[in-house]
Amino acid sequence: MAYLPELIYINTPSSNESENSRKVMSMVNVNLNEQKVEFNTKLSLTGQFSTLTRGNYTHEYIDSSVNKQYYRKVFQLSPKSKLLDLVKTAEDSIFPFKTNFQVKYADAGLLEKKNDSVFVFKLTEFMQHVIEQNIDTNAINAFYPDFKQTDVYRYFVKFDHPIKLQENNLNITIDNTLGKYVFSVSQKSDTDIMIESYLQISSDKVSRYKLKDVYSIGEQIQKKKSAEITLIAQMQ
Repeated sequence: MAYLPELIYINTPSSNESENSRKVMSMVNVNLNEQKVEFNTKLSLTGQFSTLTRGNYTHEYIDSSVNKQYYRKVFQLSPKSKLLDLVKTAEDSIFPFKTNFQVKYADAGLLEKKNDSVFVFKLTEFMQHVIEQNIDTNAINAFYPDFKQTDVYRYFVKFDHPIKLQENNLNITIDNTLGKYVFSVSQKSDTDIMIESYLQISSDKVSRYKLKDVYSIGEQIQKKKSAEITLIAQMQ
């Protein structure tokens, strides 16, 4: 009779939106004359974000069964993005597996000069939130997010000349049965602006009758991933 080993049962911890987090905090320097943008970014991962994506930063590991959007790296903004340095600064083997990286990168494709004083700053893929984009609001089934999460992007952008941020319609706050999405662009000083994008998914199920809630957040995130802001610079 074949020997059957004793089964060992392991309780895996459940996790909530605060334990599954990705936080991108970036200091950005913009050279208007050269139209060059340089980033010095702290990337903090916990919970599912750490489990799914830290291996992609350390040794290019990708799980083919996972939505490939999770594997877009923070420095992959445009075809002209260039990684300068990537250092893992912390890693914890105990739940929620907090892992930190310091990432430096540059991009020459984010600024467009319209004339001597007008520039367009492209926010291409600054926000890499992952959410269903093509939700059918008439579907007969409920919507189940991948996992509860908090996903935060904050860019403090410093220009080498005084600038004035032109009025835009980008700022938005949505709070519904899926969670919360907040996006804002604000001028902090003559040379500084802040770009913030905050997604919190606090529900593990959205009723079929509330699918428009998923659609509304997904639609806004998609728009922000290709958003642009206009700046008037004092180049003298």
